[in-house]
Amino acid sequence: MISPPIDLSSYTPTTFLAMMDGFVADTSALISQPASTLLADVGSKRVHALIEKHVPGQLTAVEGIAAVLPTVAGPMGPYLAALGTALLKRTTHAYKSNGILSLTEQFSIVFPANKLEADERAALQGMARLIAQNAISIDAWARFLALLAWNDGRGALDPSPSSATHRQAVDARIILRDILEKTLPSHRATIGDAAATITLKQARVPQSSNAPSFKRGIDFLNAATIRQSPYLATTPTRSSLFLGRLPDNRQDIYFNGNESLITIAGPGAGKSQAHVIPNLLIYPGSALVLDVKGELWNTTAGFRQRHFGPVFRFSPTDVHGRSHRYNPFDQISTDPETAASDCEVFSYQIIAPNPDLKDPYWENRARDFVWAFAMLVALETPPAGRNMETLAAFTAIPTQFSSLTKPPYVGSDTQRVILRLKALADNANIPDLHHAATALESGLKDSDRLTSVMDNARRALSLFARSPALRRAMSATDWSPAHLRRHPGTTAYISLPSEHLEAYAPIIRIIFAQHRRILTSHIAQADEPPITFFLDEMPQLGRFDDILRMQDLGRSAGLRLWMFAQQTAQIQQAYGNDRADGLIGANRIQCYMEPDMAAASALASAFGKTTNDLTGEERDLASAAELASSPKFTDKIITVVRGHLPVILTKHMAYLKLKDRMLPPPEVPHAKP
Repeated sequence: MISPPIDLSSYTPTTFLAMMDGFVADTSALISQPASTLLADVGSKRVHALIEKHVPGQLTAVEGIAAVLPTVAGPMGPYLAALGTALLKRTTHAYKSNGILSLTEQFSIVFPANKLEADERAALQGMARLIAQNAISIDAWARFLALLAWNDGRGALDPSPSSATHRQAVDARIILRDILEKTLPSHRATIGDAAATITLKQARVPQSSNAPSFKRGIDFLNAATIRQSPYLATTPTRSSLFLGRLPDNRQDIYFNGNESLITIAGPGAGKSQAHVIPNLLIYPGSALVLDVKGELWNTTAGFRQRHFGPVFRFSPTDVHGRSHRYNPFDQISTDPETAASDCEVFSYQIIAPNPDLKDPYWENRARDFVWAFAMLVALETPPAGRNMETLAAFTAIPTQFSSLTKPPYVGSDTQRVILRLKALADNANIPDLHHAATALESGLKDSDRLTSVMDNARRALSLFARSPALRRAMSATDWSPAHLRRHPGTTAYISLPSEHLEAYAPIIRIIFAQHRRILTSHIAQADEPPITFFLDEMPQLGRFDDILRMQDLGRSAGLRLWMFAQQTAQIQQAYGNDRADGLIGANRIQCYMEPDMAAASALASAFGKTTNDLTGEERDLASAAELASSPKFTDKIITVVRGHLPVILTKHMAYLKLKDRMLPPPEVPHAKP
């Protein structure tokens, strides 16, 4: 058995390339690389978090509350016992998780070289030439080999001899495979990225007489070179999204993939007219649309209803009360085990994590109580009261009593809620509900602390106490997430003015998260148009981790995300710098219109250098100043294709190209309670 080496110190470029030619021709050759190479890309914190979710016995947030919430009066024995139990459980879970983590790093990913397809062999040999010429790093070479061996999960996971008989080896293999399946790019993307790297890097490497001839210098894609791109197309399919036109031949350019996109452009730059409206008037697949101005509904709903499928408009702030209805509790299961998971997701949308908080205690505790109250609504409340208004009412229960053994506490709403939580915990066999009840009851003895926690929950749900229109719009359901799958071409518009977007962000996050979660269970067919989520003014939703989950998992389920923002700084403020960079970089397509200097500088650095064939002069493909203010890029769409050459497109505005499709929107019924 032979495998491509990582340490090339004992090879000359000539002997290495000769060895690789022999490797490709050897029917017994195996590509074998440590799984740790790919786990390093995922990041140790994320790997550890994913492993912890797989390992049973994790300490829940509510158990933590029960263990650490102190008492002001009464015996300390129960609290010390709860604390001891929690610490033991946490220690045991950490020990198991660390053991699995250590084992996963001892696996190798193995794939037979003789099963490589022609394009895979070409990519392998092309990358081998680059590493021989020092055009790529050792780490990039190792990562490519590991991804090639993984091959969308077709590669084998082999433990090291020392770990093969370990009692947790089977669990480690299962967990490792699940982690890789959820975090790695598709094999098609791996080969496409390799092809793009070969095209780009070979342009920068001095060529020897034995090396193949490559184009000198790099440039933007144009009419003559656009066919190089595995991601862009000039011929649309049923899955296509329109990006813009090539300036040199006015050819329309489309993205036919299932991966995510982002457009970053300031106010008035043309995001809606150049990207959102044209695609809603062209794309026949189902869509979920965040419509901040109401413009998208007014210009596209009429045509989509006539030609593609049903349309719905959720507009809880409409001054005339015209809105279709969406009740999140209609999407929460009545099965206790499933409901517990549904309500967990739900609670994280109501109270989203704030990256700026140094101490998230109050936020976390409030979220735990929202989860527990949501369980009461989902599992114990009659259908007529199974809604957000009932949930908000739970957070208004009194939390200050002078005595817990006589009125006004005895017989109060607070006591009834606590008793209901305990009864539901016993009936549904969900101990966390009992912990929540105990934490609530114990917290009454430290009423100031509990009141502060409940104030956080009340603030998150205060809209439902203040807005009759919102209560009506969320009292029942006119469409469900499954509707978008069962009836291709269905479009749900979430129409909210920009000034209401921040306050109503929890509602939008709930709707988005429920659609993503329910629709992700589907395995998309190859020719199935993906359900596309158009999220205008995405940063105003705050830190929205479901976007990251959709980027990771949506592709295989036929879900595609197109985000819109005014500046990269908005995304950094919502997610923090590290997460923001990852969120932007994970998109296959990034489009910039009139970028500010910060974005232009990042783009110029990413584009790299090009060389004048006549003079040999090396310069930036485009400087930051040019990208930000040069007439060459004014009114253009600077399009970055991850893993490939960039392209400059012209805007083709909907009001010029598709005005005849802008039909009057359908009538929206009054939301009835």
